[in-house]
Amino acid sequence: SPDRLLSARIDELTGTGFARSSQKLSTEQIKSLNLDSIAAFYKKLYTNPQGTTYVICGNFNADTLMQQFVSVFGRIPVSSHLSLFSYPHFNLPVRKHIEGFPNDNDTQTLFDYLLLGHYQPGLKNTLTLMRDLIRNRLISVLREQKSLVYSPYISLMYEGIPQGTFYFDINASADNDNMPQIEQLLKEILHQLKQQEVDNEELNTLKRSFLIAKREALNEESPSAWRTALVGLLKNGETISDFDHYEQCLDSIRHAPRSIPSLSGYRELYPFIFKQKQTEK
Repeated sequence: SPDRLLSARIDELTGTGFARSSQKLSTEQIKSLNLDSIAAFYKKLYTNPQGTTYVICGNFNADTLMQQFVSVFGRIPVSSHLSLFSYPHFNLPVRKHIEGFPNDNDTQTLFDYLLLGHYQPGLKNTLTLMRDLIRNRLISVLREQKSLVYSPYISLMYEGIPQGTFYFDINASADNDNMPQIEQLLKEILHQLKQQEVDNEELNTLKRSFLIAKREALNEESPSAWRTALVGLLKNGETISDFDHYEQCLDSIRHAPRSIPSLSGYRELYPFIFKQKQTEK
């Protein structure tokens, strides 16, 4: 499946998944696995309260709930063994990378352009203004002006702990003959965003949309959304204090390109991952 191969390869390049080669177990390793050893591993991993954070969201009486909460989770015994799990060593690619996977459509290329980099964990650096700015340019140039692609997409994925890595994924489907022009236009769009100031009106419009989206998503009737947001902050090394001052943090982002998060940090490399009929090495 080209989609699965592409997804797995992106995970390898960005450090969000293990390399495919490392997932292959020997016959001896497979035979050594049994339910007892698996159960022992999960018990060791999930019943150790060391480093655990609990997030409780909703409309409740804090004093009453804390008594109930402690009576339940306080029963978990403190482990005498410290957790020894560690993250594998990982480095982002340092040069342009081009790969291809088979595609059933001979005339179309489904492309993914990845831009990778490191960032300092923090709310200001994970506000996705640059993703939306790039998306606006893609729609304006590639679709409306040049009619090269119909639906250009861009996503921003980031992981504050442990690696502090992020990547933009720009993807769409286009005619094979249009790919050289698309590549050139994309480089021009990114270069322009890095060198020129973003118009204040456009930047303020994006800021307002962020505030409106936050108010609609996180309200008194959405405890599950609050839980997801708070857990995300903790897992990515962001502070609740910054999130409590979300509007001020957003307002501190100015129109100069170097002050817009997730732009100046990415490397000058363009790992292009194509799915097309003629596989490239």
